[in-house]
Amino acid sequence: MLMDRSNVGAATLQKVSVAQVGVETVSEDVWGELMLRGSTLRLIVGLLLAFVLTSCQTWSHQLESPDIRLESMQVLPARGLTPRFSIALRVKNPNGVMLPLQGLSYRVDVEGEALLSGVKNDLPTIPGYGEALISLEVDADLVSGLRLVTRMLSQPSRHIEYLLSATLNMGAFAPEIRLHEKGRLPLFGLESSAQ
Repeated sequence: MLMDRSNVGAATLQKVSVAQVGVETVSEDVWGELMLRGSTLRLIVGLLLAFVLTSCQTWSHQLESPDIRLESMQVLPARGLTPRFSIALRVKNPNGVMLPLQGLSYRVDVEGEALLSGVKNDLPTIPGYGEALISLEVDADLVSGLRLVTRMLSQPSRHIEYLLSATLNMGAFAPEIRLHEKGRLPLFGLESSAQ
């Protein structure tokens, strides 16, 4: 049985053409799907970025600064030559949302001397329209303390002036809140807990 070579060549050519067309069709479909995925991915990233930026801007513009007050300050037994103090800060939240405090850095100047400073990271979450008491135990700066005592002995007073500076951190997506409070404390208010 003899085969007509011209018919075999045409059949082979026809199969190759169909196979090539099929590959081109598949590759066009895959390419189109990848382009769709890339467009979708760009859209999702763009929307996420817009949401984060809008949230940060909304967060910073709508929150009122919390009120921070020096509630009490007591002298604790000294460690060696360094005097120690227990400080209680009352933080009031005037906002309807809770403030998840993650960090606090503070400094207390007494009669113009940078007497106390420190940081704390174990802080409560302050509920909306609520308040919390933050207790700190700090060592005083010895040199500033000596200058303060020298000044107070040469110029006795019934009160001491203080300036409390604090920075509250609520996490990566919220702005830091910086607060300052000036006030006076009566000297008899600095009671020693060693009694």
